[in-house]
Amino acid sequence: MARIKVKGEESFQILAHSFAVTPSNEGYTLQYSATGEDFTDWVDPVSANETLVVNGCAKLMYFKLKGNNSDVEINF
Repeated sequence: MARIKVKGEESFQILAHSFAVTPSNEGYTLQYSATGEDFTDWVDPVSANETLVVNGCAKLMYFKLKGNNSDVEINF
């Protein structure tokens, strides 16, 4: 298993088809992008203190946590 740390709305890439995001203090909306520039909402907003699990994503997609102000970990 690999882990990366993400601060706030910093974008990140995943080298797997699934990942989990540790809880944030304020919640967020997961967004994705093929280029890292234009992002689209993935699912409904994630509540504060909730773990998000994502399955079925393409390797090397870009993601960001819109509205997040916390430091979180991405596990994949």
